[in-house]
Amino acid sequence: MHERTMPFDERTMPFDERTMPFDERTMPFDERSAVPRVPLALRAYLASIENCFIALRGRGIQWSHDDGARARSWFDVGVPAGAVVRVIEARVRAWEFSHGRASSVPASLRWYDPAVLDHTRHLRRVGHTEGHACESTGVPADADITLGHLVDMAADLARSAPAPIAAHAYRAGFAALDRRLHGSDAEDATPPDLDAVVDRARAAVVKAALGGLPDAERAALEADIEEQLRPLRATLSRKALQARGRLLLEARISAHLGLRLPTRAGWKEPDDLA
Repeated sequence: MHERTMPFDERTMPFDERTMPFDERTMPFDERSAVPRVPLALRAYLASIENCFIALRGRGIQWSHDDGARARSWFDVGVPAGAVVRVIEARVRAWEFSHGRASSVPASLRWYDPAVLDHTRHLRRVGHTEGHACESTGVPADADITLGHLVDMAADLARSAPAPIAAHAYRAGFAALDRRLHGSDAEDATPPDLDAVVDRARAAVVKAALGGLPDAERAALEADIEEQLRPLRATLSRKALQARGRLLLEARISAHLGLRLPTRAGWKEPDDLA
């Protein structure tokens, strides 16, 4: 694909009709006249996505029919261009965290679609509307956390972890969260239950951290938890006892290693987990 300049100039077309194989429903050109026949807002929207890939990968998208239709569908349902760009940036960071910066980042928009849809559901859930503006607002406040933000935070925590055992635990949490945003998921997959996804990620973090402890240290921690549960065995059901034990283990392992654990409001420190 030929080189383009950034930022996008709305007075010019950001695409070359010879390399943009859209069908008539998504093609931004009339092949008979090569005259733009879509709204300027849509052209700018597509250019924002294209320029994002150029900035991140040094080249644009090959723009298959599927890519064009997918981008057009995001535009039609009102997904802000800025939101799409932020999601793509976050998914590229997640990919590079898992595969290394030298690896080839997925270029098809299909791979990013689950994360875009997750972000779209979030915008609707919080009643947020921002049109098609491209402004970036960064990571939102606690009440506005999305699955994508939790993935981003997990990678940051793993990179800055003070000890290998903590980095390993955060990577386990990252993998559990990131798995739900893979582009290989079916397009019509049911929306992720954020509570269930977070619970699985917490369990993965705790399991990885516990497994990384020396045998004697792990045995002492488990014995201490068992001691705290003993007086409750006569009054709590088996299910309630298991839930209490899980909470005690999370609190103890988090405090012992200084680990943050994932919640719907972000990755929380031990003192904030109560």
